[in-house]
Parts: sequence; C-alpha cells; structure tokens
Amino acid sequence: MNTALWQFRMNFFDVRGKLIVVSLCLYFVYFYSPYVYEKIYDPKVLNLFFLSPVEPVITISEAGGRFLLVAHLVGSALLFFRVLYAKYVYFSVVFLDVVLSSLSGITTYAGFDMSVLALLNMSDGIIFYLSFFGVRESMGSE
Repeated sequence: MNTALWQFRMNFFDVRGKLIVVSLCLYFVYFYSPYVYEKIYDPKVLNLFFLSPVEPVITISEAGGRFLLVAHLVGSALLFFRVLYAKYVYFSVVFLDVVLSSLSGITTYAGFDMSVLALLNMSDGIIFYLSFFGVRESMGSE
C-alpha cells in the first residue's frame, strides 16, 4: 500500500487525528460565521457586533485574518501528518492568534460564536496535551 495513504489512514483513525480535523472545521466555521450575520441578524445588532467602544491597539485587516486562517491550516496539516516540529508550529500559530486577538480591542460575540470559540479553546488544549505529552495506555494506573 502507498505509504502516504497508509499514514493518512492511520492518522485519521486515531483520536488525535480526528480531533485535529474537527478543530480545523470549527476554526473555519468560526472564521466565516460573520459573513452569515447579515442574513440572520437585524442591522442594529450588527452595529453592536462590529462597533468597538474602545480603540484597538492594532487593527487586523481581512488579509491578515486570511493569513492566520492559512497558517492555522498549515499548522494543522503538519500536526496531522506528524511532521517533526509541527507541534511548535501549531503552538506558535495559536499563540499568535491569542496575542493578536487580545490586542484587537473589545469584541461582542453571538452565542453561537461563543460556543464555537469555547470548543476551539478546549480542542486546542487537548491537541497540545496530546502533542507534547502523548497518551499513556492506562491513564489512571502507573
């Protein structure tokens, strides 16, 4: 069997591979959800979402957001295929995302966005744990 195909099948069917794929899908949903807002929310609610009462330290352009999306995609792919330094690349991308989002001012989120963001944070934490510490066969016993 082809080695790349075998590696893909092995990575997809373990817990870490599935979690990476689900996390990446959630990240795409979170990134593209504001494009659906104008169809489901009233214009007054949209003004609340996109009007920041505090001036941000930095403003992230749409190109910068797309760069973060591509960087997250590359980091996830490297991690999925178990490239040697992938966990450091993935950690750097998530860390950069956290730093930039904290500098971009106050943001109002819809309930759906908050749920997806909470799931993303949890999945990133689990991916970090599995990447840096691995899985022991018996978690409770030594």
